[in-house]
Amino acid sequence: MLLHFLIYEASHLLQCTLILLIVFFMVSGVRKLRMNLPPGPWGIPFFGYLPFLGPNTYIAMYELSKKFGDIYSIALGQRVMIVLSDPMVIREAFNQSAFTGRPMTPLYGMFKGFGVLNTRGKMWKDERRFIHQKLIKLGMKKFGSGREQMEQRIQTEVRHLLDCVHKTGGEAVSMDQFLTALSTNVITSFLLSTRYDAYDPIFLKHKEINGEGFKLFAKLDMVNYIWALKFLPGVVKDMKKLCANHAESMDFFRNLIQERRKTYIPGDDKDVLDYYLSVEYERETPILNFDEQVAQVLCDLVSAGSESVKTTASWVLAYLLHHDHVVHKMRCEIDEHVGRDRLPNMADQTRLIYCQAVINEVMRIANVVPIAPNHAAEADFNLHGYFIPKGSSVVALLYACHMSPKYWDEPQEFRPERFINEQGRLTCPQAFIPFGKGQRNCLGDTIAQSEIFLLLTALIQNFTLENPIGCPLPSLEGVQGATLCPQDFKVSMKSRSSKTVTSDPRPPPATTILMHG
Repeated sequence: MLLHFLIYEASHLLQCTLILLIVFFMVSGVRKLRMNLPPGPWGIPFFGYLPFLGPNTYIAMYELSKKFGDIYSIALGQRVMIVLSDPMVIREAFNQSAFTGRPMTPLYGMFKGFGVLNTRGKMWKDERRFIHQKLIKLGMKKFGSGREQMEQRIQTEVRHLLDCVHKTGGEAVSMDQFLTALSTNVITSFLLSTRYDAYDPIFLKHKEINGEGFKLFAKLDMVNYIWALKFLPGVVKDMKKLCANHAESMDFFRNLIQERRKTYIPGDDKDVLDYYLSVEYERETPILNFDEQVAQVLCDLVSAGSESVKTTASWVLAYLLHHDHVVHKMRCEIDEHVGRDRLPNMADQTRLIYCQAVINEVMRIANVVPIAPNHAAEADFNLHGYFIPKGSSVVALLYACHMSPKYWDEPQEFRPERFINEQGRLTCPQAFIPFGKGQRNCLGDTIAQSEIFLLLTALIQNFTLENPIGCPLPSLEGVQGATLCPQDFKVSMKSRSSKTVTSDPRPPPATTILMHG
């Protein structure tokens, strides 16, 4: 009797569950039709489509775009996300002020509305405009006078990195810490006029903290869509660790601001922090939450600026180890147009066409940021006949832009020549948008692109690249986190000759250890 009762109850529960699922699907479908939301896949109650995305979210979303089109909606937990998968649609949408917001989520709450990357409205516009103007004054330009300031900052760090590589004597080495030091030192030279050595134990500790922070942020992303998950013991533990890392970083920047304030000389502005202090100096009344806001801005820019460049450069090295003939063509081009007695500079960029094409092709196929950071609709908006409700998350699926056969012939094939036209000039298709597009595109893309070009051409000019004996070639399958990173690998770099340009005739600036999380 008991067995029959249990079977009956289980059957009844299954029937009720099926009925609830059918009702949920019907209600969801009616809601989409009524609101004229973009089409999209069915989900399940409470979780939406989250359980079906798998470990590689960007690939699952790309497959959905093939079925539902360039604009589709997807329920993720309790939130509705609008996915844009076509480069032309992304360009059109993100040039609209309606899509310049950031979604309000539990995970982003740790920033308390400060900084520049996760702010919105007037505060975001004012901060971005201020930082952009000051970076231009400090040399962040693609063309024109003043750009030499930017190039000098980058070349200083390139020379330090070449010294570090030269000292390895051609032994198998992971480039991760060298690349992280370079990318971080470049951005902090603009922000804080500081630098530190790649081998410093404090730097290595905080490099680890920063890397852990990116991994935890990606791991905890589910909390942004299902808020109840934040009460799970494992999530609570990870959140505490993430918040502790962030607090340590913020404490460092706040202390740095306070120390700089003591020695600040009005009118002698040498970096972004000085420009912020000049604003404070000129105000007759204290600025509310000044230190908290500036510290978060510095934290935002250091973290974002160092991670993207380091990851992109790592991918370039990984792909080059797979394609010896590409390295040979790059080296021949550098030897012909630059020679061996000086490092490549930004003026060489128009001559080193193939080198730049290689970098572009790696950025396309590696997809360092396969899904751009979430935007949020600041107001109800009609996009291509679909209703985008205020407050909904809107994301650009950059992976789809870079891997669609609609825009790229055999997109899975590594082919730098696709960025060179019939006249032998560099071409940049509109579907190529590795730094995003619109009013919230990458703030430091000019610095990042210059870093990658100067670094990689200098490495090819001065060293041979070899896969270490006994080591497999680097995997070209990325690890998804805040960015899509290559798996750990080592490379052997041997100096080409005694003409290797590694030393900087100018004395290096004073070293300051930077802690960031």
